[in-house]
Amino acid sequence: VKSITGYQPAVGGFDLMDYSPSRVEHGANATGQVESNIAWALASNGLVTLSWHWNAPCDLIDQPGKEWWRGFYTYATTYDIAYALANPSSVEYIKLIRDLDAIAIQLAKFQVANTPLLWRPLHEAYGGWFWWGAKGPQPFIQLWRLMYDRYVNYHQLHHLIWVYTAAVGYENWYPGSDVVDVVGLDIYTAAGSSMSGEWEGIQKDFNGKKLVTLSETGTLIVPQKVRGLGVWWSWFNVWGGMIKPIPVDQIKEVYGDQSVVKSEDLPDWRHYN
Repeated sequence: VKSITGYQPAVGGFDLMDYSPSRVEHGANATGQVESNIAWALASNGLVTLSWHWNAPCDLIDQPGKEWWRGFYTYATTYDIAYALANPSSVEYIKLIRDLDAIAIQLAKFQVANTPLLWRPLHEAYGGWFWWGAKGPQPFIQLWRLMYDRYVNYHQLHHLIWVYTAAVGYENWYPGSDVVDVVGLDIYTAAGSSMSGEWEGIQKDFNGKKLVTLSETGTLIVPQKVRGLGVWWSWFNVWGGMIKPIPVDQIKEVYGDQSVVKSEDLPDWRHYN
């Protein structure tokens, strides 16, 4: 984006996937990634949003089509989160805590660097395609609240802004307003869509209660429609390489628009008073 438009995005999105212990056991090496994310934040004055494609703590199938590196998908593991949470002396639970603590080490580096995080774990649980949502809303909510307690109270991580990935019609998955700061929607739709229907649907539940963000999308927003329809996402995050096929002129138009905040527009929030 910077090389095309001359503007630095105000929010950079990254993922802690390869820090998952079961991936490390298979040779994944994320050395230096978090340090690189911190360096970007410090140099750009931007904010970091982090996801975690959490490879299941154990019980990876690791067969063709279900390889170990697909282990965050439900189809590639037999890991049962409901069983693990119901049996705190089990290997499954012990490795669950091991994984949480391994990631806490990485998250703490941001706190030391005075860098707050838009922390978006356990995303898209309602779909069931990730193991953390495979057993329904109650185990997911229990896991979310366990993670929150482990990080905030045990590890004393107080720089995390907790972003919950919601979906219209799945209100029973909500972990609770005491453990959620921002509500996000992951929307993959046709280019040029206003996404106003999804916005209006989620506002019925969270208007005036939580900030709402477009936490994942496969296409860029349309600033004119944002203004015209009042679809004011707190930020938007085009997923992975999906921005590459978007025409250069469109990218320039979006990031050059007066309504899109760039890192250059942010105050010196580290020293703000």
